[in-house]
Amino acid sequence: MSYRKLKRTNQCTERNEMTDQERIRLFHDSLRAPNFTMLIDRKSYSIRDYLPLTALRSGYMVSYEIGTPRFVTYSFMDNGSFLTWLQCKPCKRCYKQEKPIFDPTSSLTCSKLPCLHLECYDKRISKCDDTDNTCPYTYSYADGGYSTGYLSTDTITTYRENGSIAQYPEFVFGCGNDNVFKVNGAGMYPPGIFGLNRHELSFVSQLGIGKFSFCLPQRKGLLGPRRNNAAFRRSYSNSLRFGKAALVQGVKTSMQKVQDSYKNHYFIGLEGISFDFERVFDWTGPLMLLDTGNSESSLPAYIYDKLIDVMRKRIEELFVLETVKGELCVKASKWSDLKELMPALIFHIAGFDYKLSIENTWFYDHDVDLDGVYCLAMQRDDPGVTFAVLGAHQMQSINIGINLVDREIYFDTTIDCNSD
Repeated sequence: MSYRKLKRTNQCTERNEMTDQERIRLFHDSLRAPNFTMLIDRKSYSIRDYLPLTALRSGYMVSYEIGTPRFVTYSFMDNGSFLTWLQCKPCKRCYKQEKPIFDPTSSLTCSKLPCLHLECYDKRISKCDDTDNTCPYTYSYADGGYSTGYLSTDTITTYRENGSIAQYPEFVFGCGNDNVFKVNGAGMYPPGIFGLNRHELSFVSQLGIGKFSFCLPQRKGLLGPRRNNAAFRRSYSNSLRFGKAALVQGVKTSMQKVQDSYKNHYFIGLEGISFDFERVFDWTGPLMLLDTGNSESSLPAYIYDKLIDVMRKRIEELFVLETVKGELCVKASKWSDLKELMPALIFHIAGFDYKLSIENTWFYDHDVDLDGVYCLAMQRDDPGVTFAVLGAHQMQSINIGINLVDREIYFDTTIDCNSD
């Protein structure tokens, strides 16, 4: 990441400045061996008591520390977007969150990004405000959520596998004073979003990381009727690993190039889909986007409709079909029946076949009053959308490694993602 050498103004708090030489030396020293991990957690608020089912089926959080002294926080993990942002004081409009809201004036290393800083020239989200030499931003999401505030810099602190501290100063993030986390319902929402795509402002780009991996833990509570809330309040964790600590192994496929506004996203080739080991269809051209920000996978409308038609005909021979809110659902007395009898769904990815487990294909619907109803964890995309999306539900219990240098993505099902 390149920086224009400018004297800092608009500090989040009054402090003594490091010289340019000290800042550059500290920044490059921290990058000599990018070898650290961050915990991926399923927090207690991502349960039915607080949020509707759509949030329950997503909600992987990345834990980290920011500022001096270090402020412990976490954010919603999203490799489909690039900006990392936190709710910040003073709030114009902030939603409820579990932890205290970050106060940038309490950090000795926080600064608002100057107007003439190179990173203030991304016309998609920011603009230069020369009246007070700041860089206001607005980052919007497809679901209507957004964050508005000031681009700022501060020190990010993480931990290497040996327990030593790794600090990264001058990290550019959004300090949001007006934020909407678009989930229907009330409750506690994550303090912000952690952007992991390949844009120059993303976490991996700013830190110059060449590879990373993540392993999303399975949500045990989704696999059967809820008997008590205690089971839902357990936290299953694993690590988001960077640099030398990354687990980049298993079967691989190439990262596909896209030339439009999706050029910084992680696309792989999708060559077909099978159900019950019968090829539903084959094609060339459609791509699949890896997006932990999507709770479930989605398919272009014409592909989804054909797949559902085939699945219905096969499944009705084994289970009683239910239709809940337009979704394909089945009635089963217990989860083990589904595991024993339900045919397998396979994504034919360029280079290998990804056979989805029953846990990655179906979920128990707590939103309905029908006992033992399990629904397909997959959505029909809007007409006109030409690519598929591999969402968080279908990436559970799989270690996914991304080699940014060689443009390769690895899938490994042999690693336990559910270790505490």
